[in-house]
Amino acid sequence: MVMIFGGFAPENWAFGPKFYGDDSSFLFTLAPRMRMFPSSGYNQHFQYLNLHQHTMPNGLAIGGQHGYCGLWLDCEYGKGHTSESCTTYQDYQQMSHLKEFTYRHLEVWGLGSPPLTPEERGERVNNSSILDGNVEGKGFVENGRKDDA
Repeated sequence: MVMIFGGFAPENWAFGPKFYGDDSSFLFTLAPRMRMFPSSGYNQHFQYLNLHQHTMPNGLAIGGQHGYCGLWLDCEYGKGHTSESCTTYQDYQQMSHLKEFTYRHLEVWGLGSPPLTPEERGERVNNSSILDGNVEGKGFVENGRKDDA
């Protein structure tokens, strides 16, 4: 039997050891029947994404808490789980037939404006010097180095 389920997360995903997001997130099923699970208001455990840590779970979660997520996708591609209950979402019911599942196909859609690039955030992108744009200043510094030798 084909099962299609997923979640909507309103904020950009960011690596970190804590849940974040807001109550406009939700979980849903499309097959074998359509259902939607909106926020219950019980907690703020909407989005979680972590990788390369030994002390925290590594993967992606929507709702719940570690080990009991509404939807968990493990960092090892193809493995996940849905819990029997999830207090983050109202009237939640386990979305997969079994708690632990494997998947062959995963779709991720991004909506809205793309995140800012490092240049747009005002960050330096390479290891170039501020003097690269100032030929006279660069020459002055290099001449000073020769005199020190």
